[in-house]
Amino acid sequence: MQDLVDDVVLVVGELLANAIVYGDPPIGLALSAEAHVLEARVTDLGPEVPRRLDLGVEGLHGRGLTIIEALSHECGVLQGTRAPGKAVWARWHLPT
Repeated sequence: MQDLVDDVVLVVGELLANAIVYGDPPIGLALSAEAHVLEARVTDLGPEVPRRLDLGVEGLHGRGLTIIEALSHECGVLQGTRAPGKAVWARWHLPT
């Protein structure tokens, strides 16, 4: 699991930064490991789901989703069906 530490830290930072900048409080973070999967999940009450921005080469912001997709094995968004908000998650497959 040592090989994943830097990737997990960077992805969690991106997930939290996106929730702080674009979401609505309260913001939550959950880390879990089950079977052979590690998951980071960040929740907030904002109605908007993350979206990829069309940036030029010199853009300073807006690469969070690209970083998350590149460094995790799986990622996605779960939207609330009865309440506002969403959960943005990233997963890594752990060695057996």
